[in-house]
Amino acid sequence: MNKSFVTKYFGLFLQVTQGTPELKLLGSVFGTKPKEPGSTRTRYFLQWFKKRPGVVCEICGESHWSCLQFHHRNPEKKLDSITYLAQASHIKVLIAEMAKCNILCANCHFKLHHS
Repeated sequence: MNKSFVTKYFGLFLQVTQGTPELKLLGSVFGTKPKEPGSTRTRYFLQWFKKRPGVVCEICGESHWSCLQFHHRNPEKKLDSITYLAQASHIKVLIAEMAKCNILCANCHFKLHHS
C-alpha cells in the first residue's frame, strides 16, 4: 500500500503519494497571490517532479528524469505544452495540466505519435 505524506518544496505544500507520480497542491507559504509566470520555482518544480521515485514511463518503465515527457491523453483539452507552462504560468496551472497527461519516455512518446 502506498503511503501519502505532506512535504514542503520551494514554499509549496504538497501531498505526495510515495512510489507514484501522484501529488496534490495543498497550499503555499506565499498565500493565494500567484508567483510571477516563468518563475525559477516552477521550472525547478517540474524537474523535481520527474526525479521522484515511481515517476516512470507508463509503457516501458524508463525512469531517468531527462528522458521523461508528458503526453496529453486528450489533445482537445490541452491548454499548452507542459514545458511552456513551466516557463510561462503559475504552478497551479502547471499541476492541473500535468493531471491531464501520461508520463512517457521520449522514445515511447515519439512512437505513440508516429505509429
